[in-house]
Amino acid sequence: MHPATDPSTTPVYGVRPSKPGLYLGLFHGRDTPNQAMHGWGFDGPAIGPLRWDEDS
Repeated sequence: MHPATDPSTTPVYGVRPSKPGLYLGLFHGRDTPNQAMHGWGFDGPAIGPLRWDEDS
């Protein structure tokens, strides 16, 4: 398994990551793209650490 997709090393939202830095937390997870949402869904992965972020 590739280290970036290994669940034991992938950052989890709400848990302090092993490397400091800026992380993007994804919310409202779903099992399939077309799934009807009847709630908030589950917390998705955290992506990072990021070198930069640009928002608009």
